[in-house]
Amino acid sequence: MDLLPRHVAAAIKKVKSTEILGAEGETVTVIERELELHDKVASLRMIGQHAGLFAERIELEVGADFASALREARARAIAMATGKLPAPIDGEAKRVEEGKS
Repeated sequence: MDLLPRHVAAAIKKVKSTEILGAEGETVTVIERELELHDKVASLRMIGQHAGLFAERIELEVGADFASALREARARAIAMATGKLPAPIDGEAKRVEEGKS
């Protein structure tokens, strides 16, 4: 492990080494080594979750009231953008002018 570059050694999770030597007079020598590497995909997934890169899917049920309010708001926004908005009510005129500054 001392001969491996640092980035390669960091990827190794576990090393298992088995050596079987023969009895006296036998010439059986078996050396078996097994490497287990860290799971890169799981590590990247945990980093992404920690950084907030993955949004969990949230499903909402929207009623007819919300949908109609959204349509009305969208129509008002388009009317304001195109200058077709009807004359504002007295109280609203002041709030609009204050927001334009």
